[in-house]
Parts: sequence; C-alpha cells; structure tokens
Amino acid sequence: MNRQASLLCNLLTSAGSIQSSKLTYDLQTYLLLEASSSILSSFAAQSQHDVGVRLSTRLILPYATPDNVRVTATLAETLGRHAPRSDAETRDLLTLCEDLIVRGSVRVADACDSLCFCRYQHHVDAGKTGGAAHWLLTGVEIWARVRSTLDEATGKTPSPLEVELAGACGRRFVSVCMATARSLLTDLSTPSSGPALVHYCKKVVVGKEMLEAIMEGDLAPLIRREQSVALLQHMCDVMDAIKDEDRSALAESIVDCLDEKVDKEVSGSVDILAPPSMHANLLNLALNHILKKDDTKISADTTSGDAQEDSSSKSFAVPSSSFDVRGVQALMARFAELTYNASFSPLTMRTANLSGKKATTSSSTKLPFDEEEMRLALSNALERAFVSENAKRKEASKLQSLPAGVTRQVDLMLGPSM
Repeated sequence: MNRQASLLCNLLTSAGSIQSSKLTYDLQTYLLLEASSSILSSFAAQSQHDVGVRLSTRLILPYATPDNVRVTATLAETLGRHAPRSDAETRDLLTLCEDLIVRGSVRVADACDSLCFCRYQHHVDAGKTGGAAHWLLTGVEIWARVRSTLDEATGKTPSPLEVELAGACGRRFVSVCMATARSLLTDLSTPSSGPALVHYCKKVVVGKEMLEAIMEGDLAPLIRREQSVALLQHMCDVMDAIKDEDRSALAESIVDCLDEKVDKEVSGSVDILAPPSMHANLLNLALNHILKKDDTKISADTTSGDAQEDSSSKSFAVPSSSFDVRGVQALMARFAELTYNASFSPLTMRTANLSGKKATTSSSTKLPFDEEEMRLALSNALERAFVSENAKRKEASKLQSLPAGVTRQVDLMLGPSM
C-alpha cells in the first residue's frame, strides 16, 4: 500500500507540474492520430495493409494542412512505409494526395515518390520495361509539380529547364537511360552473334520501350531535353541508321553526340552530350560505317571516271561527303583528346629521346581503332567536306545570279506603282 501511495503521489505531482507549466496540447490532433494508428494496426493484424493505409489516409487527409505539421508528417510517414500491391491502388493513393502535391508539400511528394519507386521495382522484377519507365516518369512528374508550385510561391519565373529531376525515381530514371545508351553503343561497336545477339536485341527493346513511355507522358517536351534521354534517343537513331545504311542520318547523330554545344537557356556553359567514356566507340562507328565507306565510294567513282574519260575533255565529279566541315572538326577534336596522354608530355618526350626509347601510350588507354588509320580517314573526310561545301556554294551563287533582263522585270514588279 505504501508503494502504491507513493506512485499515486508521484503521478499527481507530475500532473501538477504539467498544469503549472501551461502547456497547450491539441486533443483533436492526438485523438485523430491515435485513431489512424489503430486503423493501421487493426488491418495489419488481418494482413490487409493496403486497406488500412487507404482508410487511414482518407481519415487524416482533410486535416493535413500546412498549419498542421503533425498530421502531414504522419500521412507522409504512413505512405512512405507502404508498398502497394497493384497499380490501381497506387493511382488511388496518388489521387488522394494530389491536392497536397499541387500545394507544394515536399514531405508528401517524397512519400508519393516512394510509392512510384515500389511499383517501378515490381515491373522491373516482372520484366515489364514500359511499365517500369511509366512509374519512374510519374515520380518525376510529381516533383515537377512541387517545383512549379514553389517557384510560383517565391515569385520566380517558372522555367521548364529548372524543373530538375529529383527524388529516387528521378535519379534512377537518369541512371537507367544512361546505362541503356552506353550498353547499346558498346554492343553496336562490337558486332555480336548467338546469345550475345539475343541479349543485344533485348537491350534494343528496353531502349525503345523507355522512349515510347517518355513520349506518352505530359512532360515529354521537358524530359526529352534531359541529357541521358537525348543520348538514348541518339543511340536508337544510330541503330536505325546502321540498319537502313543511311550514312547521312548516322553522321548527324554521331556529330550531335560529340560536338560542343552552348547551353544558352540556363547557364551558358559549353557541354558535350556524350560522356568521355563513349567517345572512342562513337569514333569507331564513324570510322567503320562512314569514313571507310566514303573512301571506298570515292575510289570507285574515280576508277569509273577514268575508264569513261574522253580524250578531248575531262569531267570532274564532286565527291559526296557524309560529314560537313563542322562535323569533321568535332570528330578531330574528340580524337585529339583521346590520343593525348601524359606519356606524350614535353618532359616525357625529352626523357624518352635522351634514353633512346620511344614514348608509347599505356595499355589502359588502348583505343578500339588504329590511330594512324583514323588520322588518315579524318584528313580525307575533311578534304571531301571542303570540296563538297565549296561546290554547294558555287551552285547557290549560280542560282542567285539572275540575267539582267529578269532582274529588271523583278524590280518593276516590286517597285511603286502609279
């Protein structure tokens, strides 16, 4: 009895100290969160987690306002720990939270992003690339809405380029697109057969399904400008150009990946679309599928021209070039960066000359093509590009120059009338 009395005295003393401190406590919020917890635990005991999460969300959602941080945090925590079992259930939960996302709730957006990532992982395990890409893009769209709302609230002019990919879905989306593009390029550079060819065909299907999912989304104009997505699109274009033997389209895609571009809309920095790890394989494609074939075609045209050459006159055929001057200069710039090595520095070269040894590149920087062959092919390509562009300029100047009589008639037609 003495022990119980002492415990009761301690409780009364604690209650008195709480009342004396004049703490304010929201009883309604407390009861609401306790009810939500009871719903979750009750349905979890019956192995019906999805029903419990949906009912709990419907219960506390009307009270999840910017002023009530506790309710919003509880809602975000409940959704963030849940793994939906179906796409329909996930869409239902996202629809319930849509108003909070539009109002810029970062915690709820992060929880919804977690739901989308769970569905992405499910589709990946099932081998459904299109569905996996769809849920990644849904997560990206959620963060785009939040960023747009925050920009409007701060008075900042919303720009589509400033809606950065955030969250788990955005980061995984960028990494998947980049990995797929790099894998496709590696397989294109090394011809495969048998099981390797089957594996390559699966990668092609994955890349095209991801691009189809991107085109179906509401943020397609924004997502297509992301570097990894643009690179994946170019790799699919390169694959189609090689299949159709379209050297012009292939050359255009390779130059777009290797040429320097100025980002005028955001930072004004100079950037290259393809990362340095892909430059060697892109140059290898240009050498094997374009430069060598252009040289072969020129040699064949020259031989046939010499055979049909008339003794009285000689006809000169303008060589056709798949690359223009800008494109060849981009290839030369990337080739120079690849072939530069620390072993060719002035100090190393001087040491090699004094010792009588030849300075060579390390084995780790071995290229998939012969340097001398590439250097010769690029020189021939630059020569053809100059000749072809000069011929086009002459043709354009001939078309623009009209006879004197025609020029006078045009002036009379365009001049003032009485």
